[in-house]
Amino acid sequence: MVTITAPATRTPTRRVAARSSRDAVLNGAAELARAAAQEVAERPDDVGEHLGTLFEDERVVSHRFAATMRGYRGWHWTVTVTRVPRGRTATISEVELLPGDEAILAPAWLPWSERLRPGDVGPGDVLPFRDDDPRLEPGYTPTGDPETDEVAIDELALARARVLSPQGRDEAAERWYRGSRGPTTAGSVAAAAECMTCAFLIPLSGSMGQLFGVCANEWSPDDGKVVSLDHGCGAHSETDVEEHPTDWPAPAPLIDEHEVEIASAGESAAPLDGSADSLVEPVGSVVEPVETSSNGGESPT
Repeated sequence: MVTITAPATRTPTRRVAARSSRDAVLNGAAELARAAAQEVAERPDDVGEHLGTLFEDERVVSHRFAATMRGYRGWHWTVTVTRVPRGRTATISEVELLPGDEAILAPAWLPWSERLRPGDVGPGDVLPFRDDDPRLEPGYTPTGDPETDEVAIDELALARARVLSPQGRDEAAERWYRGSRGPTTAGSVAAAAECMTCAFLIPLSGSMGQLFGVCANEWSPDDGKVVSLDHGCGAHSETDVEEHPTDWPAPAPLIDEHEVEIASAGESAAPLDGSADSLVEPVGSVVEPVETSSNGGESPT
């Protein structure tokens, strides 16, 4: 049965040692080793050229053959042969398919707790219970003192089986402060004021309230999210848009000098000296007599 082994560290390929070179029986068992590898492989063609021998121990030598299967570039068949003391016949010990220096290997296996990333837990997913989570510590046990228990249970909300430990709080604070709702984001740097002066900020209770709060502005991109007090956005309650000229200025007036508009002259005002010139009708004007009709209207004569 073939054994596929992927060692954690790779060691350079060693050539045959001087001691094994004197073991003519084992060094000459290359064809025996090839036949053993072909028997284990799916097809005889999966065993390629002989790559050399490797001294393992006294009277133990490994023959290496190239693996020609698809997807196994850089791998090789390793057939270990041995013999009894003073024996003249080689015996197959084991057949393995091992990775070489240029082999493509799968990433090293990691437990789920190290592979898990934010956002991996979806609807319906449940994480296994961790009784040794360093981020948590036992919760508050009522003492029977009404005043003490009221503060711990009602104000600090410690009446739970486990609560955040100092390590858990420190990790959360570090993650939130350096995240997308801390003071170093592009929107926060461009903001005119910080969240601590905004009316839409709901402060957190306890020690975390000294640095964080929850945004309650529906127009803010951080609505319903934990933000640092020195964070900021363009929806601050006390800021306003700076006035600037309109983006659509009025066009300049268009003057047409090629057409002349003719208008009739109106009645001129009487001169201040009361001369008879004021009674002269303006040139070009015509005054028609008007008579009253029988129905009370006016009609021209």
